[in-house]
Order: sequence, then C-alpha cells, then structure tokens
Amino acid sequence: MPVYFKDGAVTDFINQEDDWQAGKSIAINDNDVITGYATKRIEGTLRNKFFYHDIETGNTVFPTDYFSSSSSYGNDINNQGYIVGEGEVGVSDSSRLKEAFIYKIGEDKITNLNDLLPCYDTDGETDYAYSMVEATAINENNEIFGTATKTVEKLDSLGGVVTDINGE
Repeated sequence: MPVYFKDGAVTDFINQEDDWQAGKSIAINDNDVITGYATKRIEGTLRNKFFYHDIETGNTVFPTDYFSSSSSYGNDINNQGYIVGEGEVGVSDSSRLKEAFIYKIGEDKITNLNDLLPCYDTDGETDYAYSMVEATAINENNEIFGTATKTVEKLDSLGGVVTDINGE
C-alpha cells in the first residue's frame, strides 16, 4: 500500500476498507503532497488509479482520469501542484494503449498531453508523427519529460513500404 515516512514513522493513507488492495507512492513535492497509484478491482479487473495525498490535511483524492476503468499512474508532482503521468485510453481495446497526461490539483480533469501537440507536422499537411505515451517528470518551469512514440511506415527487407491487400 502507498505510505510515507515522516518524523520516524511510516504512515499508510489509503483506506483498505474501500477495497483498495495495493499501490505505490511515487513522488512528493516540497509542500508534502504525494502522488502515485492505488489498485482496486473495477468492473471485474484490477485497475490502478492515480491519486494525490496532502500530508498536512490528510486528504487523499483520486481525480477523474480518462474513463472509469482506465488504469492511471501519477509519476511526478511539482511545487505548483501539477501532476504528470500516464493512463490507458481506448475503452474496448483488449490491450489498451497508454497516453501521457497533466493534471493541476484543484481542477477535476486531466489533460491528454497529445491534445497540446500540433495536429500537423511543419509542412502543415502531414499528421504529426509523435504520440506522448508517458510523462515521467515535471520541473518547476512546468517542463515535462517523458516518452513518445513515432508512427512510421513499415518497410520490408528491401526497403519497400509494406501495404495491405488494398495497397494502403
């Protein structure tokens, strides 16, 4: 279960009586606010949900993420209360893809970082090739560090573009 260590004592703060089964505290800022995730069975499957916990007030909040059965992780928090992480997208996908998010404490919504990227590449016509899949850190300038994937054409062993049966 998520815990923190302060004044010589280890304190857990997720209520197991609410069916939370596991989790992890991942980051803490200078204001003693922690982020991480906790695990609970949702719609018959174990899911991770990101949280933030204020040590001073004792309040733990599980913000609304992409959708109710999406697993999400809070990976870092800065002193301005911005949390970055990742969450599953695609409600019906059997293997759900993850996309990076940013969340401001006090607002009840996450923002998909891909919504902040340009729609098109520099030529103004080609779809932007990168997708932010994980936000791992945020600094005090609100600069976000993470992992992106790039969509490219698949090539065969001779360097030719691989197409489907319709030539697409």
